[in-house]
Amino acid sequence: MFQLVKVAEIGNTHQPNIEKIVSLKPDVLIANAGFDKNIPALENQGIQTIMTEANSIEDIKKNIETYGTLLGKESKAQELIKQIEQVVEKQTEASEAQALLVYGAPGSFLAALPTSLAGDILEKSGGINVASNFPKLKEYPQYAQLAVERVVEADPDIIYLITHGDPSGVEKAFKQEMEKNAAWKNLDAVKKGNIVVLPSNLFGTNPGTKITEAVEYMRQSLKDIGKDS
Repeated sequence: MFQLVKVAEIGNTHQPNIEKIVSLKPDVLIANAGFDKNIPALENQGIQTIMTEANSIEDIKKNIETYGTLLGKESKAQELIKQIEQVVEKQTEASEAQALLVYGAPGSFLAALPTSLAGDILEKSGGINVASNFPKLKEYPQYAQLAVERVVEADPDIIYLITHGDPSGVEKAFKQEMEKNAAWKNLDAVKKGNIVVLPSNLFGTNPGTKITEAVEYMRQSLKDIGKDS
């Protein structure tokens, strides 16, 4: 296990400390979507920026390949990619379980679409995303508003909660939201107790090489739902 000691604070994706980043004189900066507007300022200082995404398993494989090239570890990167492909391509029976993926962060809840990482994991695991036709958000196209009337109409077999930022706080807030709105209680998933809080380290952020664990977790969950139905 690697430990990061005395790592400089450079802000976050939404509020990066450009001055601090420049002072560190990195050979290359790896960033994700939302950081685009800061690229010119860094390139003017001679800092190369590489943009990455993590909206699908394929994206994660591409990222690993990129890191392998940067670090001169191409063979190790290909080994990791092969491991991911073996897990993803493993033959499994489609569960046909209708699932709702709720992405929760402090103060907001959204429905994760098939174009999100969690949505891709769900479909690769044999589940069906009931939010596939929900209107996507302009600012976050991998997600949709969590409109209760649409959820009631879809009536999912299982509800997955993805927690981000403050896992315990998000879970508590979501349960309070469900208790506050009687419509949730009429859902088949709620009646049967099929509400699963997904591990935040596998679903609340980019799991990297642990994407294999996320796929296996989802597959087992869908399999368990099939046994109970």
